[in-house]
Amino acid sequence: MAFQIDLIGDGHVWMDALSKRNLTTHTYDEALVKTLIMSIRQEYLPALKTMYDELSKE
Repeated sequence: MAFQIDLIGDGHVWMDALSKRNLTTHTYDEALVKTLIMSIRQEYLPALKTMYDELSKE
């Protein structure tokens, strides 16, 4: 719904973040954790900032 009302710009990033979140529930693989940290910094954090900026306008 948020994608449909233009609250978020790239639905694929958000779906990927949700998928990765589900992977981490019981993950104890250090290499996977390091990969996820990079994804958070490079993909998900900018998406969260964009959404925050949009919500702050209102």
